[in-house]
Amino acid sequence: MSKALTLSGLMALLLPKERLFVIHHLGADISEAVAGGTVEELERTRCVEVCGNNIVERIAVDVDDWPDTPAPILLVTIGGKVKTHE
Repeated sequence: MSKALTLSGLMALLLPKERLFVIHHLGADISEAVAGGTVEELERTRCVEVCGNNIVERIAVDVDDWPDTPAPILLVTIGGKVKTHE
């Protein structure tokens, strides 16, 4: 059993209206945006289906001030998939 926190595990701990921006860390200097929105919105997309088993490498907090109301947003960096032993 792995003790790594996965994206789906993290999202299960958050409130539905919490805002996330998910970034996939692909290599030393290579990353790509995966998805952004509330937990509720991301659960309705393929983000969890495709990336739910990816390990959370880093969580940071930023403030999204668009359109006019500052709101905290979690910047979640994910890496590779959890390795399962078969």
